[in-house]
Amino acid sequence: MFIDEVFTANGGVATHQQLTAVISRKALAQYVRAGVIVRVWHGVYALGTPDTTGRLAALDLVAGKPVVACLHTAAALYGFDVDGDDRIHILDPGVRMRPTIGLMVHQRVGAPLQRVQGRLATKPAWTAVEIARMLRRPRALAVLDAALRAGCCRPGELAAAVDEQKSRRGIVKVRGLLPHADARAESPMESEARLVFIDGGLPLPELQYE
Repeated sequence: MFIDEVFTANGGVATHQQLTAVISRKALAQYVRAGVIVRVWHGVYALGTPDTTGRLAALDLVAGKPVVACLHTAAALYGFDVDGDDRIHILDPGVRMRPTIGLMVHQRVGAPLQRVQGRLATKPAWTAVEIARMLRRPRALAVLDAALRAGCCRPGELAAAVDEQKSRRGIVKVRGLLPHADARAESPMESEARLVFIDGGLPLPELQYE
């Protein structure tokens, strides 16, 4: 079996054991040094630098079962990650998996889940509200705007997610921003500029005016 066939058979990723079944450890080390094979996580590799879905697939092999995406990783799968956090965020899979470079493991018991791109992730509205709670107000509004623009949730779902996360840190800020969330905003800076108008008591700009 050729190396690429090993990766293809495992969704683009492969474990150290799977690779050394067809090539020597020395050959594997040479491929890694040459950049042909990339070490994604401890004992798991990919052909070239993997994207978010590839890094998650590699974590499936580490955990021994499919992991659940949350926070910025879930937002990236839904198409509204505006905060630029390239770490992988997952829910605790219930096996020994500790945070490491590029990986954050979270405890979110009871978080509502939804399947996106073939993987379970925290629901989009819940995800948007949870991320917004942790950000300063201008960028929090940008997250809410982006979630609506992505079409993965509606204003009522954002309001419901705020109620579900009541009493958690930052939720009052997010609740105050909900009336201003607008799917027409096309960039984070546009959202942040709009909040300057709102906070300054100026007439609201007409988004995407032609």
